[in-house]
Amino acid sequence: VYNQFVILAPQRDALRAYLAARNVGTEIYYPVPFHRQECFATLARASSTARMAFEDVVATASETWSKRNRDCGDLRYYPLVETGWDSRPWHGKKAQVIAGRTADLFERLLADGKSFCEQHAKPFVVLGPVNEWGEGSYIEPCTEFGFEMMEKIRKVFGLGNPRDWPVNVAPSDVGLRPYD
Repeated sequence: VYNQFVILAPQRDALRAYLAARNVGTEIYYPVPFHRQECFATLARASSTARMAFEDVVATASETWSKRNRDCGDLRYYPLVETGWDSRPWHGKKAQVIAGRTADLFERLLADGKSFCEQHAKPFVVLGPVNEWGEGSYIEPCTEFGFEMMEKIRKVFGLGNPRDWPVNVAPSDVGLRPYD
């Protein structure tokens, strides 16, 4: 079952209106390509890997979300909480890399996203990829962070008493190997 088709249309808004009139849903996931996004404006676009610090993503997120929210007008906008990026496996020296991601910085970004949603009556944030291993954009449990990223989500958005939350269990915790 296919749920997403990526197309380039010279009259995008007219096509979206045409499809909407026929009850066909559309969405724009990346309205601005990475190399034109404000948070990447300070990066040199040389033939080498473009790097930016995850800390810079966190520092500019609220301002970027506010601008996007204004720019969307009547269209719905939900803030994206980025989970990192490293496309070197696919793009080599021309890759975009967001380096220096930590669980604590991710928590700050989550808290800022929650605050933005509360201020702008948004029902949720959009989490960046959970398991895009090839792009270095993942938050699911792993050797690098263990369960830290998931715990930060629970800490910021969890309800009830944390002592009552389920315990995180990995295969090794129950005597299994990684692929059992």
